[in-house]
Amino acid sequence: GGGTGGGAAPVVAKAAREQNAFVLAFVALPFGFEGDRRRQQAAAQLEQLKAHADAVICIPNDKLFRLVGDQAPAVEAFRKCDEIMASGAQAIWQLLSRPGLINLDFADIRAVLAGKQGEGLFARGEADGEDRAKQAVNALLESPLLDAGQTLGRSEGVLVSILGGPELALTDVQKIVDAIKQEAPRAHIIMGAAIDEAYRGRVAVTVIAAAQPTPRKAVPAGASPAPTVAVAPGAAAEKPSVAKRKDAAKPKQETLALDSVTRGRFEKSEPTLWNGENLDVPTFLRRGVALNR
Repeated sequence: GGGTGGGAAPVVAKAAREQNAFVLAFVALPFGFEGDRRRQQAAAQLEQLKAHADAVICIPNDKLFRLVGDQAPAVEAFRKCDEIMASGAQAIWQLLSRPGLINLDFADIRAVLAGKQGEGLFARGEADGEDRAKQAVNALLESPLLDAGQTLGRSEGVLVSILGGPELALTDVQKIVDAIKQEAPRAHIIMGAAIDEAYRGRVAVTVIAAAQPTPRKAVPAGASPAPTVAVAPGAAAEKPSVAKRKDAAKPKQETLALDSVTRGRFEKSEPTLWNGENLDVPTFLRRGVALNR
């Protein structure tokens, strides 16, 4: 949305791509309250970055802050968000650099993420103690970054990184992968498991995925979307008025039922007019004077 990140990222990605490097970018998108201008700037810079990156993981700041908590101080919240973003890149580095039960290479990462720039996502879950594998994957699937696991259901490819201590068992790996498969039944899943002495007694699970966008109803070319009518709760929506109806009856001139005044013996003679008044009509009638009976 502006600043060093948006301006420098496409330049760095282009330079790395020119050296035949695999370019994977993690991008934080502006908050909703920052306004349309920042959002439009971020969208334009994102398109520039996509042109030079193999894959781009896009994460809105609004979702990141849901992981931190509403009451966290601003400085602490931003620091935590930076750590969350860094953990995604770190998870891939650990898979490629640490000795593992199941190893991955760049070809596996390309198979899942290459060409899926606009819909990348990631999330992380970690736990220690008893049944830590189950707790870690549950924390992952409940993450706001995955919309409580719903986003995985639209995923085409999922990269799973499992990191644990020397005691990490294959049964733990199986539990984690099975739980993710249930949430992403259509996805092509590639997983790796690495050992790190620093993770003794705990397990960390990270997923990086390429998801399809949420489907939207197509609007025919040239057609305008139907206007939305807001209705207050408990109130019935009024039907729109129709200017013309084919079956509407034509208007008919009606005659008002007014009392007629007869001229008696002067009926066949010319009326006597004076100053616009007919003098043949009795005065009390012309002036509307009521007579007592």
